[in-house]
Amino acid sequence: MPFIKSLIAAALKNNKIGQKLNQDEATSFGTGFLAASLSRSFKVKPLVIVQSTPYDISMEISNLYSEQCNATNHLRCSHKPFSYNNTLIKKRTSYDTAKSVSFPYGSDLSITLYEHVTSVEGRQPPHKLMTFVVTGVNELAEKLNVTAPKVALRFEIDAFGMVDLVSAKVITEKLVKKSMLVKVPANQTANATAANATATEGNATVEKVVEYDEKVEEKHPLGVEKHPAFPLPMDEEGFHVRKARLDAMDQAEEKILVRAKAKNGYESLIYGIRDWLSEDRNMPFVESKVKDALLAFLAQEEEWLYKSDSADRAEFEKRTADLEDKTRDMKTRRKEFELFGSYITRLKTFIANATSQLGKIRKEKPWVAEEKVGSTADRVKELQEWTENKTRERAAAKPISNPVLTKALVEARISPVKSLIRALNRIEKPKPAVSPASNSTEGNRTAGADASAGTNETHSEEWERRQKAREERRKKREEQREKTEGKDNSKQEMELPGEEESKGNGTRNVTVDL
Repeated sequence: MPFIKSLIAAALKNNKIGQKLNQDEATSFGTGFLAASLSRSFKVKPLVIVQSTPYDISMEISNLYSEQCNATNHLRCSHKPFSYNNTLIKKRTSYDTAKSVSFPYGSDLSITLYEHVTSVEGRQPPHKLMTFVVTGVNELAEKLNVTAPKVALRFEIDAFGMVDLVSAKVITEKLVKKSMLVKVPANQTANATAANATATEGNATVEKVVEYDEKVEEKHPLGVEKHPAFPLPMDEEGFHVRKARLDAMDQAEEKILVRAKAKNGYESLIYGIRDWLSEDRNMPFVESKVKDALLAFLAQEEEWLYKSDSADRAEFEKRTADLEDKTRDMKTRRKEFELFGSYITRLKTFIANATSQLGKIRKEKPWVAEEKVGSTADRVKELQEWTENKTRERAAAKPISNPVLTKALVEARISPVKSLIRALNRIEKPKPAVSPASNSTEGNRTAGADASAGTNETHSEEWERRQKAREERRKKREEQREKTEGKDNSKQEMELPGEEESKGNGTRNVTVDL
């Protein structure tokens, strides 16, 4: 990260900080070594990773009622208020550990934990982590009639580095009378009886009950309230300033990631081409002098790659494109050489299918013009001859030469023939002509005869016959119309007899006597 880099440079007073270490590779190697160290299947040097606290954590203990005690002589101020500040957990203390603290005190407590951060600029102000309020000490002190009972606190650091007060107790001691049997000489006591005495030759002892006082600890749990310390709310100006800083860091980080991606891509390309040149099956497709020149160039580029701290993303992408251009021809030769068989199979399959479809069109679609079908058949034959020529040319060619066939070339030859066959299949059968209702019976018979005869003739002849029949029907309709108009014109206009007009209601009534 740029910010971390600037801090390291300021601390070391050196602006030239190496960036050759790949963080992804470092993480992968570290994870692999740690897994191997934890596994019984591998025998490696022990690799131990210890998680510890990065900073010192101090504890401040104060009287919970210090303000009341300073103002008045409160009942709970019988013990003098105090404030205690000391390091509770030192820097680099391992996680999953515990720390116990005990001291005499007779009042409720407030315990505050602070984290002391040390940066390049020096020791920073302590950062408040959490406050614990321990209650119940006063009540126990009054109940037990003890001025300053012993308060025991137990802190634990979990696996995530969080510190917590897990136990708070008051420990008191009291004397408990106990008795036990002891053997003493018989002459040391006058209260021994015959029942409890044992006599032996030369020595007489008796069992005596002896009472004594024993100190016993009593643990009284205390109440604990936890108050986490949250960051103070940020004002609007501070928010925008920090957001702008984060955005700038994100942009810088994005540039680094993009550059790293381009660099890794170029590195992978170098290794990939080197591996390609080392395979025996690729040797026929590249000349020996070209191979030697490429290997020397790859070694030169690899050396430059590890000294390219100042190179940007554009430089890596340019070199990647140039290297791909240098090796494209030899890779293409091998690819097309291996795919030649599939190309020939594709051509032969298409030619067989095209020949079959043309035969089907001739048989099932007689209305399609033969000249169109024949023209398409000629194109199929040309494609077949071209395929045979390419097969012979490929047999005589060397792997180092340019490819005889490519996928684009095959599709360019097949596509026009495919379009012609598709066009022939789209030609529909001509529909028979339908005579109108006013046509004569003779016209209908003519149309029916034409339709039945058209099924065995070509499309052009059918079209001419239909045009001729349509013209004849038109002439007959015109002749019939002229005869009808001649009869109407021969009628003379005359005044109709018996015409009477009636104007009573404003209407005209006409009576005609025929």
